Amino acid sequence: MSKNGDIYRYQQILNLAPAVIYVKDHQGRYTYINRHFELLSGLSGDQVIGRTDYDLFPREVADNASKNDRKVFENGKPLEIEEFGP
Repeated sequence: MSKNGDIYRYQQILNLAPAVIYVKDHQGRYTYINRHFELLSGLSGDQVIGRTDYDLFPREVADNASKNDRKVFENGKPLEIEEFGP
């Protein structure tokens, strides 16, 4: 299978996951969100991709997410956490 085919397959798997899954860059901008993120947040990928938590959520929620992002970058590993948002 081609690289693009693999990417499509992984995106399909992530979109079917019953958990919120997202990827951010080192500036905290979303580069990927799955379908469950869209369903729970009420925001579409077009509204989220390229933006930060501070662009999207109340400051308290964004501060908590930013703290968790720092943990991920410091440890160099994905983090499974419970976050609460509006």
